Amino acid sequence: MANRGGGGPESLGSFLGSFLSGGFGGRLSANQRAAAIWYRANGDTERRHTTGVFLRKGRTPALPPVLGVYVDSSSRLTDFSASRDVYLARLANAGLELSGIEFRLTRRPRIEAAPHEARPSGKRRPMDLPPLGEAERDRVERLTSDLPDGLRQNASRAMELSLRRDTLKARESGADAKK
Repeated sequence: MANRGGGGPESLGSFLGSFLSGGFGGRLSANQRAAAIWYRANGDTERRHTTGVFLRKGRTPALPPVLGVYVDSSSRLTDFSASRDVYLARLANAGLELSGIEFRLTRRPRIEAAPHEARPSGKRRPMDLPPLGEAERDRVERLTSDLPDGLRQNASRAMELSLRRDTLKARESGADAKK
């Protein structure tokens, strides 16, 4: 979001609109102007999933150009294509006369998430933590003695696990230093 002169945040569409109306629009190529209008006329979803915009000539010289829009996924290609008439109306309302609009899947491969089976389950693997020494147990008991019963049990458990993890890390880093 842009912020001009101390006002609140400004949407990308509003910023591009003021940019184009401020005289800079005349310096843009037809493709740049079409891209700016596409981003200004549409919402966050369209902006997030658009990877490129271009113009090509209409079917005959008398027809306005056709807008080509590259999108990042097949599902967005389907969604955007189904709303083709809505986009044409928005763009016409924003001042871009077109004879059509085409959506294409980007040529750049999209980085896909790992298959469900390959993802971590969210459960942590159990660690073989060393037991606490007598002094550490006394310290945990002393620090949690003023807490109510339910909270004391949870806080004691958390502190014990934290101290045991710290002890394990210290042992591992000491073993690494000896190597």
